[in-house]
Amino acid sequence: NSNLDLAALQVSMEGMGGAAKEQSDKGASAFDKFAKTIETNAGTIRAAGMALTAFGAVTTTAFGIGVKAAADFQLGIVNVTNLLGTEGKKSTVEFSEGIKRIAVTFGQTKESLVRALFEIVSSGIPAGDALNFLNEAAKLASAGLSTTDVTTSALLTTMVAYGKEVRDLSDASDFLFQTQNLGRLTMTELASGFGSLAPIAAQAGVKLDDLGAAISTVTLAGISSDETMTSLRALFQSFIAPTDDAKKAAAELGFELNANALSGNNFVRTLKLISGGTVEQIEAISGSIRSFKGLASIVQDTNKFEEIRAGIIDRNNVAMTAAGEVTKTFSKQTDILKESVGLLSLAFGNVLIPALQPIVESLKGAVAGVTAFTQENPKLSATLITLTAGIGALSLVLGAVLIALPSLVAGLSIALPAALSASALAAGALTTALTFLWGPGGILIVGVAAITSI
Repeated sequence: NSNLDLAALQVSMEGMGGAAKEQSDKGASAFDKFAKTIETNAGTIRAAGMALTAFGAVTTTAFGIGVKAAADFQLGIVNVTNLLGTEGKKSTVEFSEGIKRIAVTFGQTKESLVRALFEIVSSGIPAGDALNFLNEAAKLASAGLSTTDVTTSALLTTMVAYGKEVRDLSDASDFLFQTQNLGRLTMTELASGFGSLAPIAAQAGVKLDDLGAAISTVTLAGISSDETMTSLRALFQSFIAPTDDAKKAAAELGFELNANALSGNNFVRTLKLISGGTVEQIEAISGSIRSFKGLASIVQDTNKFEEIRAGIIDRNNVAMTAAGEVTKTFSKQTDILKESVGLLSLAFGNVLIPALQPIVESLKGAVAGVTAFTQENPKLSATLITLTAGIGALSLVLGAVLIALPSLVAGLSIALPAALSASALAAGALTTALTFLWGPGGILIVGVAAITSI
């Protein structure tokens, strides 16, 4: 009976080993086919994945940027129209379309134009004239390589302080450009200090052309724009409220020191009289070290001052001409292209916002509900948050596995058949070993081992 049992066991073990080998061979063959399919199409799979990823990134980013740009632009326009009260809504479309047109004409950003329009309207310029003012400021910004919000400030200052001396807004723009062009400063630097200088100059009776010539002349002497504005402001103050020493020095040079000395056509005459004085007399008239720098820079060459002044007077249409030349450059054409693309993005956003508005409103309600739920059920919320975080982490892992799938399959196509073959060999070896141990040889080995252990 024992021999029959051993024989049956051996047959059973051999059958199991054969079955294992057969199954391993089938598994290896099937996986080999799968691996070859993946390997053959690996390039296509990767290319498709990259294309889908790129398409998804581009479309979601583009629409996201469009919605953000449209929302910001909408907010900026509403901010402007709110200044006009109930009449403001009537100007919404006009302002929006006007800004878009100016942006692609001069290559100025919509953000700068919106800020400038806000300043224009808030300063009291009528809504009907606001876009014309904005267009002029954008033209000056393009000519002077600046931004519209910066030039708007300078134009507003000019019109408030010297509105009676300029022919129109375009003439004021030409004055600012020529002052920058004939001096040694940028349009941004000129606009930065002009707001605090022009009102005092006007109070001192200084004509606009004389003021521009003074700014250009002093900066050409190597004095920074900030120092120039500070020096001229102090100088004009000294003429408005002169000291006794300053009055005495002026009398010695043949003129009375007061605001009239700078008004009308007296500015150049007064400068020439001062240029004939001593350093001490010029210092006394200046009233301070700060104003002395500016005055000394002008009176050291009054002919140069008059030459610059003549150039500022002869300023007809210089800003428009310069803006036209700047607009032709590659750099400005690139800016215009950027704004054109930006308008396309803005158009997408304007289409999407009405569709997204109800979704946002729904989400607001949902967020409020979730917030209330988490506050009322802190323990359950903590569990749900932990579960969600775990799912998120698992998604990251699965995503990485899918990305690496072609490479993993290629590796497994080599390792798996070998592993399956090894399993089959191991099963065969086990069968042989068990058969041997249950036979006479196995009994002999056990007996020897028992005797040697005594």
